[in-house]
Amino acid sequence: MRDWRTGEVEPIPGKTMPNLVVVERDYTAIADKMASIGPLLDRLGMTTKAITYRPDEELAHLAAKNGVMLGGAGDGRPAIDTDAKMAEAILTLSSTTNGRLAVQGFRELERRTGTRLVDLAGGSEEKRISFADTQARPVPVITSPEWSGSETGGRRYAPFTVNVERSKPWHTLTGRMHFLLDHDWMHEFGETLPVYRAPLNMHRLFGEPEPGELGRTVPR
Repeated sequence: MRDWRTGEVEPIPGKTMPNLVVVERDYTAIADKMASIGPLLDRLGMTTKAITYRPDEELAHLAAKNGVMLGGAGDGRPAIDTDAKMAEAILTLSSTTNGRLAVQGFRELERRTGTRLVDLAGGSEEKRISFADTQARPVPVITSPEWSGSETGGRRYAPFTVNVERSKPWHTLTGRMHFLLDHDWMHEFGETLPVYRAPLNMHRLFGEPEPGELGRTVPR
């Protein structure tokens, strides 16, 4: 807020100014950057649900499997310039499909929470699910700190089992379950507390079969 008498900018009471940072953009290099994995992944790693992973081995693997870009802003970086290469990168860099990252994430979470967690991904450290694997057959994923369920020992996924059984903090601001979300936008929707909402009538809206019916038969 500018003082009209002095011309000086004063802070608004109760408000703080964010840091303003100048960012340079070379818009001619956007396509090259989108077709490759950038160098910040080497330096900063990748953070999911407050866990930072260091995918050094995975980047080397992708460079060997997908090849690297030649020339341009992505020169020498692992290529993701086709749909298949992108799918391979997603599977390689996720701890749900890469056992090494799952174990790495649980080790970090163990250190921060003091609760035993690494065994949830135990035995999966060498497991990698590739794009070709998913094309050949359905593949069960690996128990991961990215999510709250456990698939360990052939268990079927159920949300929040790791939070309840292993005292893993919930993915909220406090680490506990939230029943009140005191945010302006939640106030606008009337959703600060759990509220009953009747299910949509899919039969009236979209002509779907009534609940309890067998539904339409599909001709063979």
